Amino acid sequence: MIAPQADIEKGSRIFASFPSDPNEKNIIIEEHCWIGHDAEIQSLYDSKIEIKEYASIQDRCKILGSVTIGKYSILAPDIFISSGDHNYKSAPHLTIREQDKMYAGSGVAFHSINKPVVIEEDCWIGKNVFIKQGIYVGRGAVIGTNAIVRNDIEPYTIHAGTPTVKIKDRFSFEPPIEISAFVEEQLPYFYRGFEHYSRQKSTVELIKENQGIASENTSLAILKSTDWKQIDIDGFSRINGELKMYVNGILHQTFSMVDSESFQIQLNSDSKENNVQLASYTSLPQLLKQYLCIQFELTTTTDNKKYSFTISKIKIS
Repeated sequence: MIAPQADIEKGSRIFASFPSDPNEKNIIIEEHCWIGHDAEIQSLYDSKIEIKEYASIQDRCKILGSVTIGKYSILAPDIFISSGDHNYKSAPHLTIREQDKMYAGSGVAFHSINKPVVIEEDCWIGKNVFIKQGIYVGRGAVIGTNAIVRNDIEPYTIHAGTPTVKIKDRFSFEPPIEISAFVEEQLPYFYRGFEHYSRQKSTVELIKENQGIASENTSLAILKSTDWKQIDIDGFSRINGELKMYVNGILHQTFSMVDSESFQIQLNSDSKENNVQLASYTSLPQLLKQYLCIQFELTTTTDNKKYSFTISKIKIS
C-alpha cells in the first residue's frame, strides 16, 4: 500500500511478495514519505516493510525483509538494511547458494532466520551505513556516515564507527514520573505514535490547538520505572471508541471514549483486566523494558481519523 501523498522518484523499485494472508499488506508507505532515486524496497515471503509518515529515504538505499522505519526519520543515500541473512554453516561443505536454497528457500525457512529491524521515530542515519538483522535503533538516535551497526542503539544517542560506538547523547533520555505535552523537554517520552510534526504548523501550535499531543490508534509513552499505585491520564477524544491501556504489556483498563469530550482516567496497579502480555510489548527491546511502558490501543466502529485522541498529561503516583 502506497499512500497517495507519498513521493517516489525515478528508478526506485518496490517488490512486494504475496503474503499468506490476503488481507495483510506487506509493504506500507505512508503519507508524506519521500523515496529518492534508484532505491530498492523488497519484502520476502510474509515479511513486512513499513515506512511511516514524513520519513525520507534518499538515493540508492536498499531495504529488504522485515523493516520498520519510524515517522520523521531521515535516511541518507546508500544505506543497506536487511532482516535476513545467508545460510553458510548449516551444511558448510556445500556452496552458500545451495544452503540458501535448502534452508532459506521457503517462507518457513526464511522466518527461521528472519530477524526484524526497527528504526524508531526521528532518527537520522548517515550515508553508507549498514544495519544488520535484528537491530533496534531507539527514538531520536543519530548514526554517523559509514557506520556498521551490530548492536542496539539507545534513544537519543549519537553513534559512529565500524562497529559503532556511542559518541555522546543528543538528549539525556531520563523518563520522569510525570510527562506533559505542554513541556517541550518532555515530548520525547511520548515515544511512538504521537503527532510531533506537521508541515503546516509548529509543534507548539499543534499541541495548543489539539489540547495535548495527538495520538494514533496505537501509541507508546515511556515513564520512569517505579513501584506505582496509580497512573492518571488526561486527554481529549476526537472519536467514539474503546481505548485499551496497557502497563508493561498488561491490560489495566478499557475506557469508552466519547467524541469531542475531555477525559481523566485513573489506572490502579491492583486492577487488571487480564495478565496476558501484549504482543507489541513482548517484542520491545530490553533497553525500553527498563522503563515503565504505557501503551494505548483504540478500536472504533466509526470512520478512522489519523489522530483520534490527544493526551495532555500522564502522571505516576
